[in-house]
Amino acid sequence: MNKKWITFLPLLMLATELPAEIKSDVERCVALRSSLQRLDCFDEFARQLLATPAADNRSVTEESEPEEEAAKSRWGLLERQSIKTDKLQGTISAVRQLPAGQYLLTLENGQIWRELEAKRRSRYRVGDEVTIRRRALGSFVLKSGRTGFQSDVKRVE
Repeated sequence: MNKKWITFLPLLMLATELPAEIKSDVERCVALRSSLQRLDCFDEFARQLLATPAADNRSVTEESEPEEEAAKSRWGLLERQSIKTDKLQGTISAVRQLPAGQYLLTLENGQIWRELEAKRRSRYRVGDEVTIRRRALGSFVLKSGRTGFQSDVKRVE
């Protein structure tokens, strides 16, 4: 596994702009001819990187928060998602009944969900709290907080 890192780090240096001190340490390790010395050099370099204070990682966390918010807004649209939640809670802001009898529900966050089957028991109102849970094989079920009624749904937008 260490051999993979040895070949990967020079490529990483080309693909990203590294701080000067890190770049010089990596270049020093790459320049070593003996594979054992090179490995020792990279091991020492990795130990130093892991020992750095967590304050340097603050900017990475701050940058990833908007990405996480964007992922939440796409929840239910993508089959494989990076967001690790199995349910979404929201409030219905608009209700529309389709000609075939299914309901089209718009949540306050802008997501639009459609019932997969028309059911006579479906009763949705603007302001209802709903919970949408992920099921197996990429399906979703919506549960009304007011009535407790559950229905299979699909994300439209």
